Amino acid sequence: MKTIKMKRGIRRGDPGRGFSLEILYPGLTFGEDDSGIGAMGRIDRARIHPGHTIAMHPHRDDEILTYVRVGSMLHKDTVGHREEIRPARLMMMNAGHLPT
Repeated sequence: MKTIKMKRGIRRGDPGRGFSLEILYPGLTFGEDDSGIGAMGRIDRARIHPGHTIAMHPHRDDEILTYVRVGSMLHKDTVGHREEIRPARLMMMNAGHLPT
């Protein structure tokens, strides 16, 4: 199997302030018109420093797989769920919806 290196993504945030994000569109790596590979349209590669808190923020029609490679992270949502995510425990969620 041939290894394919992803193109650099859009970078946001400031690593010096505790949070940075690289947004990757995997389909664009293959030169496709669609940014996705099957159902995967975007990968957000975040780097979060220990102790950093990300404020509540909305999601709209997202299916999100969250994992950490080292350490742990506490995820809280607006309906009161709290989940610890760590290398041996992933989190998959459907978040947000379009107004009907």
